[in-house]
Amino acid sequence: MKVRSHICCILFLFSSLALFPQVSILGADTAQTVTNHFKLELVSQMTTDVLNQQMNLKADTELAYNWQKNGRERTLVLDSLRLKAVLNGNEMVNMFSSREKLIVVKQGVTNTILAETAPENVKNSLQNQYDVPFCKLELDKQGTVVKRLNLASKEIQPESIDTTIANALLFHPRFDPSAKEWSAATELSMGHGSFAKGTLHYTRKTKGKPPFVVKVSGLFENDRVHQFGSPVTIRRARYVVTGEQAYDPKREEWVSGNLKIDVTNDVEAEEKIVGKASGTIIATFKIQ
Repeated sequence: MKVRSHICCILFLFSSLALFPQVSILGADTAQTVTNHFKLELVSQMTTDVLNQQMNLKADTELAYNWQKNGRERTLVLDSLRLKAVLNGNEMVNMFSSREKLIVVKQGVTNTILAETAPENVKNSLQNQYDVPFCKLELDKQGTVVKRLNLASKEIQPESIDTTIANALLFHPRFDPSAKEWSAATELSMGHGSFAKGTLHYTRKTKGKPPFVVKVSGLFENDRVHQFGSPVTIRRARYVVTGEQAYDPKREEWVSGNLKIDVTNDVEAEEKIVGKASGTIIATFKIQ
């Protein structure tokens, strides 16, 4: 039973957070394109115990992106991505990428590759991913998403496209100016095309001058996730979400937020529970 060889895969499965809201996005009709830049950071700490072997993963992902608003259309553009992961004290990956460059740190040595002088495949990869339309949303009069068009390069895996789009929507649910409380059914990505389903609840916390702060809470669950070719199955996955975020009505945008996500699940192999995993994901968001 090749369980231990897949522990790393399990840990990364739960450190790649994505949330795709099945909700409305509000915006006024206008012919002028308005671009807002954002930065999202996901810091995860996961511990997995499988067959008396413990493994600890610390991962830090930072996604810089912008949403371009024009009338009822919303276009997602990626600015840069930074990723660092440490498994049991050993650095597994440490990189930064943008349209201009790729930076890889390995064993304390930094290697910077500029796109203008990079090999053709590296140059094309960077230019196909950053500073180009990645996804377009179409809204109706109420601001509800009625159509989503993926514009990402075919070189990018579909799972990565969905995860990136979902991450870029994490802190962008609808804001209801007339309600004290509202909810949104959402899906939380578990990686590899799997999702935990649930609902996020929003409660307005402050009155008076903006930005308006709302409390966020929710629970996402998936009883069974099996990755093709893996001997292990994730069972009884639970994601408990708590936090706050702030909305500026003048900018018609969410401007900041912090969410804590507590993660637990069992690990099954050959129809027997052989281990468990637990940890936290801290999501921080801010308009630039």
